[in-house]
Formats: sequence, structure tokens, C-alpha cells
Amino acid sequence: MDESHLCRAGASCSSRSRNTESGEWIPRTTILPNTICPRCIHAIEAAVHHQLWSDYLALHRLFLVPTRHAGSEIRSGEPKSQVPVNVMSDALMNEIVDAVYRCASAIAEQLDIPLRESGQLAYWLSVVEHNIAVLLTASAADFPMWNRAGDDFAPVRMDGIQLGLALVELHRRAVSMIGIEHPRERMPVPCPKCESRQLGRDVTPAGVSDINCRNCGSVWTETQYRALTQIGATILRKDPVQ
Repeated sequence: MDESHLCRAGASCSSRSRNTESGEWIPRTTILPNTICPRCIHAIEAAVHHQLWSDYLALHRLFLVPTRHAGSEIRSGEPKSQVPVNVMSDALMNEIVDAVYRCASAIAEQLDIPLRESGQLAYWLSVVEHNIAVLLTASAADFPMWNRAGDDFAPVRMDGIQLGLALVELHRRAVSMIGIEHPRERMPVPCPKCESRQLGRDVTPAGVSDINCRNCGSVWTETQYRALTQIGATILRKDPVQ
């Protein structure tokens, strides 16, 4: 198989399939070389349109109101971590702002337009939201990013597709961290819209939320969800898999 025609999201491809022999995840094939599949493009669009802004606000709430376990003075993001969640959420918020700015600056460079450089996450998200196609065609360029030690910047070469996929990964990381605060009830069926198995509803002190997909951002009420699953079950009974 020509690897240039595999979705560049790799094992994180939204349309990946599992190799039954090796167990490895295989990204979807693409018509054009060195690009990403339609579902991964949709994942980038979903992250920019609403997910990252919601993630940022949820992380901000997490930062302002650190949660404490009984008998514990800190809330750790990982079992062995001694870094409080509120500090980790602040770091992830900064990563989201930096990543969105990099995307906006790549678009501004492509379109030869000015870009405000002050801390304007909503503004930068708007620039990216209206120019995702432009972003995905952006050539590789060097962007300053923190090194692993976190004490200095180092240039990292990324093209528009890599910049866009980085937004999806940040959304996944944010969901993982926010989930520490709010348990999530997973639904037993794939999303009716994008077929991803990220369908569920959040359980909060105020009750349970509407059913939503964390991949495409679609939302259904309990009544709508039941109707959709009943329709799906009826179709399966009429046309069983051979």
C-alpha cells in the first residue's frame, strides 16, 4: 500500500480500522496523497467551531475551583502525579491559545492579511473557523514552541494539516482532563451522525446533560436519541447483516 495515500492522522485517524491479524489501527486511504480523510477534516472543523472554546471555558472553571478529595490536599491529573489539576488545566489552556494562534498566523500568512497578536482566543478561533480550507493547504513553516524541559522556545516545523490535527489532539486532552471533574455516561451505540463511539452524556451535580458526541459535536435530547436508536434497530431487523 502506498503510504502517501493513508490519512496523515495515522493511528488517530477518525476513520481508522483495525487490522484483524496485527491488531494495529490502519488510517483510512485518501484519494489525494499526503492529506487527511473527510472525517478528520470534520474533526478539525468541530474542534474549531465549538469544542475548543467550550474546552477552554471548562478548563478555566477547573482552574478557578480546584477539587479536593476527602483526606487529600491536592487533586492529581494522573495516579502518580503530584501536580494539582488546576495548574495542569492552566497549562493546557495556554497550549490551546498558542495552537490556535499558530493556525491563525499560518492562515494570515497564506492570505497576506494582518493578524492581531494580543491575547484574543475568540478572534483567532474566528479566523481559523472561516478559513479551515486555507489552513489545510498551508506550507510547512517554523513555529516557536516550548521544549520538553519547558524552559525555552525551539522552532518546530509544521504544515497546515499538522497544525489542524494538533487542535483535535488538544480537544481530546481537554476532554480527558475535564472528565476528571464530571463523570460521563457512555452510550452503547455509535453516533448517528459521524459513527464515532464518543456518544454519551455528562453527569453533573445539576443532573445529566443532553446526549452529545465529543467527536462531531452533535447534540440530542433523550427523546430524540431514543427515536434515532429505535429507527436504527428497525432497519437492522429488516436488513440483518449476512
